[in-house]
Amino acid sequence: MASDTNIVSYWPEIAFAVNLIISGFVGFIGAWVKLSTLQVKITTLEKDVDTIKTQNIEIIQKLAYLQGGLERDREHTREYVKSQSPLALTDQGKAILLDSKGKDFIDNKKSLLIDEIKSKSPKTAYDVQEISKKIIENHSNDDDFNSIKDFVFFKGERLENLIEVMGIYLRDIALKELGFNISDIKD
Repeated sequence: MASDTNIVSYWPEIAFAVNLIISGFVGFIGAWVKLSTLQVKITTLEKDVDTIKTQNIEIIQKLAYLQGGLERDREHTREYVKSQSPLALTDQGKAILLDSKGKDFIDNKKSLLIDEIKSKSPKTAYDVQEISKKIIENHSNDDDFNSIKDFVFFKGERLENLIEVMGIYLRDIALKELGFNISDIKD
């Protein structure tokens, strides 16, 4: 009986120890579950990062391709347009303007095109330049523009380059018609 009394007298300590062991075991199981969940999340994130890296490489390659195309287009446009202030047509630009019948297109629609530019209320010579290009582009679906597109197609040129050339030609006409004096602007 004495031994029973001894166990009873230690019951609170034994209960505490058992409780501590059970709590530790439950805590360990909880930590193990949490770590397993974190490991799954880390693995998923690693896969996502790899996917993003692959996509970034693809995007960089596509951007490099586009940049190369833009550089090529700029080089090709320089064939027709001098980078000076203001932009001016080179001899090749003047030739393609005539050969494509782009000059005739503008000359035949001069009043209409100038009225369209006026309706946009340009405030600067640069505005006139950009509006001129957009107006030519807007007319590129007109039936009488088809022969110009055919010319570009059979010459292996880019329509955008010819629109740039035609826009400069139209800009020069519009600047005079709208009363912009380039020599006043330069000073």
